[in-house]
Amino acid sequence: MATNLNYGGPSARTFSEKENLCMFLYNEAIRKYGSFWHVCTPGQQQEAYNFNPEDYIFSINSLAISAFEAGVTIVTDAHMENHLHSLAGGSEDRCHMMMGLYIARLKRYNNKLGRAIDLSGIEKYKTIFVENLGMMRNEIAYINRNGYVDDPRFLPYSYPWGGGYLYYNPSARKIKGIPYMELPYREKRTLTWSRVKDLPEFFMVEDGLILPGSYVDYRLGESMFRDAHHYFSAITSNAEAYSAEAKALGDSVVLTRDEMYKVVKMIGKRDYNVETPSLLPPKAKVEVARILHGDYNASNAQIRMLLKMAASDVDTLFPLKALNNR
Repeated sequence: MATNLNYGGPSARTFSEKENLCMFLYNEAIRKYGSFWHVCTPGQQQEAYNFNPEDYIFSINSLAISAFEAGVTIVTDAHMENHLHSLAGGSEDRCHMMMGLYIARLKRYNNKLGRAIDLSGIEKYKTIFVENLGMMRNEIAYINRNGYVDDPRFLPYSYPWGGGYLYYNPSARKIKGIPYMELPYREKRTLTWSRVKDLPEFFMVEDGLILPGSYVDYRLGESMFRDAHHYFSAITSNAEAYSAEAKALGDSVVLTRDEMYKVVKMIGKRDYNVETPSLLPPKAKVEVARILHGDYNASNAQIRMLLKMAASDVDTLFPLKALNNR
C-alpha cells in the first residue's frame, strides 16, 4: 500500500480509500510510538514569559532539545505568549521527562535575564491521552490554529512559533538552515544557554532557531488527514468543538472574530429568530453575553462589539474579566 497518498497522490482516490489509509498510518504510528499525548500548559494560570522573538526562539529550542533528550517525537507544537501546546509521541513518562527538562531550562533562562516571573502555572501542565484517530486529528487542528486565532496578524500557515505552518505548506519547508553540529562552538553555547550538547545532525539552525521542520514530524501529522482540504476544514471550522476543548484546557483564546460572529448569529437565529445580533432585545443580549462568556471564553471587548452593548453593562456582568483587561 502506498503511503504517500496525502502528498500528491492520484485525485481519483475515493473517500473510503483515503480514510482507510489514514487509519492504517495511524495504527502504524501507534505501533511505533506506543501512544500520543496533547501536552499543554494552562493559558489562564500563567503570566506572560515570551515577550520578544528571542524568548520564543528559546522556548522552541528548549522544547526541541528536551523532546530529543526524553526520546519524544513532536508531531506539532505552538508556543504562545504565556503557554505551550504540543502533540507528543511516546510514553506518558517520557512526556513528563520532556516537560521537566523544558521547565528547568525556562527557569534558568529567566533567572539569567533577571526576570522575576512566576512560572508555577507551567508546572500545572496536562498530558491528555489521544484515544483514537478522530481525537488525533482534533488535537492537531486545535494546536495548529492556536497561534493565528490569538494574533490577527497571522494565518494558519504563517504563525512562526511552532510547527503548524509546515502542514501542507511546501514553501515553508524550503528553509534548510545549517546543521547544528556545523555551528561554531560559541553559537552552540548561545543556542543551548548551557554547555555544548551532542544534538542530532538533523537539527537545522537558522538565526539561532532550531527550525521546526527539523524536529516536528509534520509528515506524520499530515498523514492523519485525507488530504489538504480535509486538514484546512479541520482548522477553520467546528467552533463548538474548539470552544469545549479550550474550556477544558484553560485556554483563553478560542475563536477568531469572524467565527465568534457566526456563533452569535447562530444563537440569535436559533433562540430568538433574529438575523442580526444588534437587533436582539436587551434581555436576550444579556443571555447571549453569558453564553459567549461561559461557553466561548469571549472577552468583554468582544461581547461589547458583537452585541453592541455598553461597556459599563458588560463590565458589570463580568467584573473579573474587566479587571484582567485593565
